[in-house]
Amino acid sequence: PVPQYTMADLTAADHELLQSGAQFAPEIFRRICESREIDENVFVSPLSISVALGMVHAGAVGETQQGIQQALRLPSGMTLDQINESYRTIMKVLPGLDPRTTVSLANAVWYRQSLTLHGSFQTICREYFDAAVRGMDFDDPATVDTINNWVDDKTNGLIPEIVVSPLRSDVVALLVNAIYFKGDWTYSFDPDFTKPQVFRRADGSEVTCDMMYLDTDSLCDNSDRRDSTVLYAGTELFGAASLPYGNGALRMTILSPTRDHTADDIIGAFTAESWAEWRGLLRPASFELALPKFRFEFEQPLKDQLVDMGMGLAFTPFVADFDSMFVDADVFISEALHKSFVQVDEVGTEAAAVTVIA
Repeated sequence: PVPQYTMADLTAADHELLQSGAQFAPEIFRRICESREIDENVFVSPLSISVALGMVHAGAVGETQQGIQQALRLPSGMTLDQINESYRTIMKVLPGLDPRTTVSLANAVWYRQSLTLHGSFQTICREYFDAAVRGMDFDDPATVDTINNWVDDKTNGLIPEIVVSPLRSDVVALLVNAIYFKGDWTYSFDPDFTKPQVFRRADGSEVTCDMMYLDTDSLCDNSDRRDSTVLYAGTELFGAASLPYGNGALRMTILSPTRDHTADDIIGAFTAESWAEWRGLLRPASFELALPKFRFEFEQPLKDQLVDMGMGLAFTPFVADFDSMFVDADVFISEALHKSFVQVDEVGTEAAAVTVIA
């Protein structure tokens, strides 16, 4: 039997990693938003990026490793063992938080079979990141199919492709993380209430979309007490609604800018500290929520953002130091790519993300 892990199993080091994630997530999201056009949708899984970089970090040495640690906003005092152990614990805890909600994480390391990975690096990837580690013929087009089939399977078909054929001749390894999420709302939206309504965009233009509707006054138990898990907060900058999935361990929190502000205003103010403050404002309340149904895919190269966050050495040929990864190759990161998918409807949310480091 597989042991069940809970939040109570987290150590002090695990909480440090979670706190680092709270710093990393809004920063990588904000930097990606700043690199895109104002009329583009953005959907990012900072957790997927972090876990993929966790494996890369385990193969780095010296200042290269320190740069990755800085980019992930990990405390400088955390040892490699503490970091790896914390990733392992969190990867075990997340899928078990809610039996009614699916959260799955998968990792893989594919490397050119003519080269040799350090045994210690393989052990870390397998034991701490539960990664599949395989030497492959990178010159065989079937290798690309194998990798993409793995990604397709781990994302439940939402992201069918992450690499294209042929692989570059100088690529010697691909480190990949895939995340899949499926959660039904604790209180689903009634499809009979979904109607075409006007949605106002940031530039002032309007578009008609299918708008779902929920009145929290209808969420009462037999004693007419209003449910206390659907939360609301209002500030000068935004109105916020927080909706639970499944048993309530996981939730979606929606921030909608007020008339005098835009989504960019919220994103510009989005930090670990402000997010903690905003969450603290959420309270049970009587309110009506109109939420658009939406579905879209997203793709983003990560090099510029990660370099700006401190990982420049890792991307620099003949300077990057990954001596803990390969026995017989002098390597650097040539590409970091993130792909994602999200769909929100009356039943709940389905989402996936893949991060590949080449």
